[in-house]
Amino acid sequence: RARVGGGAPSMRSLDEPGGKKLDQPIDDPGPDDVDVSDDHDDGADDQSDDDEDASAEDDDAEGSADDDSEETDDDDASASASESTLNLALAEDGRVACPLLPFLYLDGFNSVQKLLNVRLGHEGDDIRKDGDGKHEMVPTSKMHEKLLSDCARAFTARATSKKTGPYSSGRTYWLGATDTPKCGLEEIAKTVFELHTQRAVEAFAQAKLKTNDAARCCGASKKEENQSEELPFDPENSGAEWWTQVMNVEDEIGMHWDKDYALEDSDLNVHPQIATVTYLCSDGAPTLFVRKRTPLYHNESVSGTLDDFSESCAGNYSGNNRKLPQHTDCDTFLSYPQVGKHVSFDGSWLHGALPALAQPGGNEPSSNTSSPKVKSSTKKTKTKRVTFLVNVWLNHAPSTACRLPDSVASVLAPVGSFHGAFAKETTSNSSEKARDGTACGGKSDNSNSVNTSDAVATIDVAAIASTELTTAFKHADKKIVMTLDLPSRFYSEGHDTTAEGGSFALKGTGGVLREEKSAKKRKVAS
Repeated sequence: RARVGGGAPSMRSLDEPGGKKLDQPIDDPGPDDVDVSDDHDDGADDQSDDDEDASAEDDDAEGSADDDSEETDDDDASASASESTLNLALAEDGRVACPLLPFLYLDGFNSVQKLLNVRLGHEGDDIRKDGDGKHEMVPTSKMHEKLLSDCARAFTARATSKKTGPYSSGRTYWLGATDTPKCGLEEIAKTVFELHTQRAVEAFAQAKLKTNDAARCCGASKKEENQSEELPFDPENSGAEWWTQVMNVEDEIGMHWDKDYALEDSDLNVHPQIATVTYLCSDGAPTLFVRKRTPLYHNESVSGTLDDFSESCAGNYSGNNRKLPQHTDCDTFLSYPQVGKHVSFDGSWLHGALPALAQPGGNEPSSNTSSPKVKSSTKKTKTKRVTFLVNVWLNHAPSTACRLPDSVASVLAPVGSFHGAFAKETTSNSSEKARDGTACGGKSDNSNSVNTSDAVATIDVAAIASTELTTAFKHADKKIVMTLDLPSRFYSEGHDTTAEGGSFALKGTGGVLREEKSAKKRKVAS
């Protein structure tokens, strides 16, 4: 249990039937200060605890003096005020429990080749709706330029040098499910959140209707019917964690898991349900996704082979109408950047971006369009790898994310500025699939997907020439080394990364994670 400072609980108590329940004290962080510390990390707290124990013993033995009793009461009141408890309900597979889970696209990878219709140098026009309600025709190239500019302003993370290790973290922002966007970037985050939850919510509602009809036929009471109409997630404690990355194309994003990092000090790994990447460039390293989840407890080992879907996930799909995700025989996925491309994956998967796999010529199909050049703080213009990232959290808000400050939102493009950028067929397909009952567990072959087309090419690595990839990263203060086989042609300059939208599902990689132990120094006898 962790002792933490200040305020009321930052998370609501959520009780889900059939799930695990963890009672953990958690900090109620401010926007710029997050700290969840263990009791044993704070000498003052330990001393206070010792004093309280000693005082209690004196009370039992001698019937303590009035001033000692008052001091003990003050200490107890102080402890109550400074410590809050997170009641976190987990599903059987370790995810944050939520009635919507069976209707989400989990345990899989999905790629939409054109979520955003923006491209530098493109002459077409789109409709832009400004914050004052006026409509204006704006070239998509101008929209793209403004989007890149806003991403650079919102970007606060910086790549570290090779001397200190690969980049893997930065500040993230939060937009609750009930929050009203304050700028165009927050509107995009909200749209992505709804894109990955709306169909599931509507499919959940349809399933409930069928349940209610069956219950009514069996003589269910009105109270039982009302209980079945509860929302499938808590909107006050759900939303989009979002951030931007504007990096030099040669920079590395180290392998990592997205999670509520503040809970690591409480020995917990808590991940978003769904994670997404939207590319605003066509250069730089591809994103590497690995089917490897963490154990529930942070300090447990992550060593071992990559997860086998049939062993680790198949049980979640047996005995119900939940449709299997695609590519269940694959354990690794690659996505090369293309302007407007959007990919989603299980929020508990290991992932990163490794420059060794980047193509110098870019990844845009049959186009002379290069990646954006964004001015850096040194006033030199360099080609950048620009991405917009959104994690979908349901029934838990990561305590390390905060709302975008008004001072930043006020200098970004207003709400409505990128209204015409989203591909209409993508959002309309999502809505239609939900209404006809084929989404998320229905009978359609396209259920559970954001778009009706699966732009992912499958490759059996074991059947072709391959090259071993080795990369290292840190987890729980331990050095983890990952090795896996990738197609040799991915390392070749000029390799066509545009096939199937530049997204690949790989099987037979033989991926393994192992903990690298530091060599112990031997004592030399004098």
